Amino acid sequence: MGSAMEFSFGWPPLLAIGPIWLATPPPNEGMPAPRTVQASPLRTGRGFRRELSLAGRGLPAPPSTDHRCAARLRRFCWVEAAREGADIERRALMRGWVAKLTLEPLDPVRDAKLYQPLRAVESALEPVFSEVELAVDRTAQLVTGPRGSGKSTELLRLKKRFEEIGYQVAYIDLLAYVNRSTSVDIIEILIALALGVADVSDRAEAPSGESTQWRARFQDWFNRLVDSTSASLQIGPARAGFDLASLLRESPDFLTRLRQQLAFHIPRLHAEVDEFIRSVADDRVVPGGPGFVVIVDSLEKLRGTTSNNADVQASVERLFVHHGALLRFDAFHAIYTVPVHLKFTNPGALGLFNGSVRMVPILKVHDQNGADLEETIAELVELVGRRIKSELLLGDPELLRKIILASGGHIRDLLRIVREVINLAFGRRSSLPAEPSIVDQAIAQIARDLSQLSAEDADFLRLVARSRGTLKPSEEQIPRLARLLDQHLLLVHSNTDSGFALLAR
Repeated sequence: MGSAMEFSFGWPPLLAIGPIWLATPPPNEGMPAPRTVQASPLRTGRGFRRELSLAGRGLPAPPSTDHRCAARLRRFCWVEAAREGADIERRALMRGWVAKLTLEPLDPVRDAKLYQPLRAVESALEPVFSEVELAVDRTAQLVTGPRGSGKSTELLRLKKRFEEIGYQVAYIDLLAYVNRSTSVDIIEILIALALGVADVSDRAEAPSGESTQWRARFQDWFNRLVDSTSASLQIGPARAGFDLASLLRESPDFLTRLRQQLAFHIPRLHAEVDEFIRSVADDRVVPGGPGFVVIVDSLEKLRGTTSNNADVQASVERLFVHHGALLRFDAFHAIYTVPVHLKFTNPGALGLFNGSVRMVPILKVHDQNGADLEETIAELVELVGRRIKSELLLGDPELLRKIILASGGHIRDLLRIVREVINLAFGRRSSLPAEPSIVDQAIAQIARDLSQLSAEDADFLRLVARSRGTLKPSEEQIPRLARLLDQHLLLVHSNTDSGFALLAR
C-alpha cells in the first residue's frame, strides 16, 4: 500500500492568453485619429473588427456639434462592445471546458476524443472479457470500484468490445428500476433484469423511442406470472399500460405486496426471467453468434439514509452472498457491479461467481515511500489535456501537477478540482492563466466538501492509517467503511488485494 497522501488546498487558474490589440474603426470625417484599445484575446480578425466598427458607426449623432465629444462617445461604445464580445467569448470557452469535464461516464463512440487510456484502469476488466470469451457455459462475474474511478466508462467500453466481435449486449443502469435509498430483495432485482433487457432491446431497435414491442411483451409476461401465482397483487385500472419501473422505484406499498406474493415462487421467477431474456436473445443474436451479455451497473450506488444505511448495505450484500445461484442464468452472460467492501469482507462467500471480484482501482500517484509516480502523473496530465487546454487555464504545468497530487489519483476528484478552478476564475473575471491562489482555493473547497467527519469516522481513519493502509474490518465497521469509501476518504489502490490507502486531510 502506498503511504497516506495529503490534500492541499487551492484555486485553479484560467486562460493563459495575453492581450491582443486592435485598431479602432476608421472615424467619420473630421474625427480624431484612431487609437488602440485592448480587445478580446479570443475573437479577432477582419469580421469581428468590422462588426464592432459598424456598431460604432451606427450610433445616432449626439446633439452637440463638438466633434471631439462625438468621437469620445463612439470610442467609449466601441470599447464597451469589445469588452462585451470578450465576455461572450470567454463564457463560451469556459462553458465548453466545463461540458468536456463531465463527471458522467464517457460514451465510447460519442466521447472517443475525450477518453484517455489508463493502464491500471483498462487492464482491470481484461479478465472479464477473457472469462466470457473462453467459457464453455454462461458466466456470472462481479466488478467493483470506488465511485468516480471510471468503472462505468470502462463497462461501456467493454460493451463496445463485445459488440465488435458479434455479441449482443444489454447495459442496464439498475437505478432506473430500484430505489437507491431502500433495501433491495432478489425478487425486484430479477424483475428489474427482465424489464431492463426489454427496455434496452426497444431502444436498440428504435433509438428515437417509438418501439415498445419488448416492453409490451414484458408486461404480458409479468401479468401472466402474477396471475398464475395469486390474484392479490393490485396494479390498478391501467393494468395493460402500468409503469412497473416507477412502481418498483417509488411505491413501497406495491413493493411490499410484490414481495409477499412472490416470496414462495422465487425459483420459478428465476426460471421465468431466464426464459424471457432467452426469447430476447433469440430475437437479437444472429444464428451462430457468440451470445448475449447483460451488464448490470449501479448496484454499488445504493445508499440508505442515516437511519437505514446499514440495512441497505446488508441487503445488497445478501443478494450476492446468499442468492448467487439466482444471479446466474443459462440464457446469457451476466456482469454485475458490487460495493467495494464486498471484495474485502466476503471474498470466500462469492464462490458461485466466475473468478474473483474484479477491481477498477484508484490510480496511485505515490509509491509506498511517498515518492511521486511520474508515469501515472503523466497519464493524468494527458487525461486533462484531452478535455481542455490546461496551458491556457493554468499556465504553469506545476499547477496541474499540484491538482493531480491533491486528487490522490481519483479521476472524479481531479475533474471536480479543475471545474472548480474554472468556476472561480470565471466568477471573479480573473485574467488567464488563473492565479495560483485560485488553484489553492479550488483544492481547499473540494477537500472541505469531502471532509465532514464525525469523531467515530476520524477514529476509524486513524485505525486505517496505523495499519499502513490495510484493514480487516469487523461486521459492525462495514457500513462506516462503505460510507468513507463513498466519500473518497478511503481510496482503494491496486497494489494489494486487501489494502486501502488513506487520503489524510
